[in-house]
Amino acid sequence: AGGTGWGGNTGGRGGSGGGGGGGGEDSFNSGDGANPFGHNNTLKFAVGTAVTLALLTSNFHGKAEAKVVDVSSGTPEVPTDKVFIKSDGSQVGPILLTDVVGTPMLASLLLFFSKVLVCWCTDNSELATAGMDLGFLSFLGTFAFASIEKRYQAIQPAVLQVVVSHLILEYVFNGWLVNKIDPTTSCPPLSPEMQLHHVSSVIAGIFCLQTGGSNFAPDGLLLQGVRLCATEVTTALPVAFRQAARTKRLRGERIIFFGALMPLAFVWRSVWSLSVLRRYMELVDASGGIANVPSWWVGASSTAGVVACNLIWTWKILRGTVKVVKKMFGKKKGGKKNEGSDAKTENTEAEVDI
Repeated sequence: AGGTGWGGNTGGRGGSGGGGGGGGEDSFNSGDGANPFGHNNTLKFAVGTAVTLALLTSNFHGKAEAKVVDVSSGTPEVPTDKVFIKSDGSQVGPILLTDVVGTPMLASLLLFFSKVLVCWCTDNSELATAGMDLGFLSFLGTFAFASIEKRYQAIQPAVLQVVVSHLILEYVFNGWLVNKIDPTTSCPPLSPEMQLHHVSSVIAGIFCLQTGGSNFAPDGLLLQGVRLCATEVTTALPVAFRQAARTKRLRGERIIFFGALMPLAFVWRSVWSLSVLRRYMELVDASGGIANVPSWWVGASSTAGVVACNLIWTWKILRGTVKVVKKMFGKKKGGKKNEGSDAKTENTEAEVDI
């Protein structure tokens, strides 16, 4: 969402909207203003995109012939060819546009063109982008939470279609287009963790949409997909943190606020996403185990990618918080004024793109 967490070493670029944080050894930005991914990391971007496209156009679910099961008498039984089946009883085959693409994606397209328009007309493209993404993702995360309830489950496919399309378009906008619109932007590039998060989330989302009507378990993959989307309700924290660091306001009560709330929020994100992965494997086991579900690895690996990102961010936030607490309580000698300055400086240098 264009924000930052505590810990890590990725700094933003300075621009018309204010100076970014200092780059560190893990920074994904080489400092080449014309190329947000640096010289060598352009290859990473290209490879990541190519792998994503290859996966999305492949057959996740094996090559068994499609079968139709009589569903007139109720829930169809799992067919003997042991693959996921849709609610109409047909086998899930290659990715179909009708399963993934839909009218809800217009919301992501509207956001994309709105960001292009606003960034074209403002001198602070980073704040404009972050603010628009924040509102969009906060709303989407809340809707994802709502769709967990049984009476709102009908909107689950719409939520996932919006998430998948938003992540793809954000990849394009943050990775390339914003720098064309505003060459002096301080909008941070996509870090390696963010690229892993986006690629994994897109694959997981499409996987859930493709098999979402499956009756292979009591609660299908659509539910687990929106549960993963619900973590976006924490978007405001990293966005606000980055703005506080950029405007040199990360001190006093703000340090206490972020130091208390961000670790809790990201520990929750990690635990929540881990529960999604655990539940997914339970659903696979309920279908007879991995031997009976040829496509189990797609859901497992993509969800594990999201879990890994949340764990990495949580670790960096906790590490940064501990450092700040040590400074505030004088474990590293220095005057009160210097401690506040050190804490602010350290966290500005310790920015990581969330």
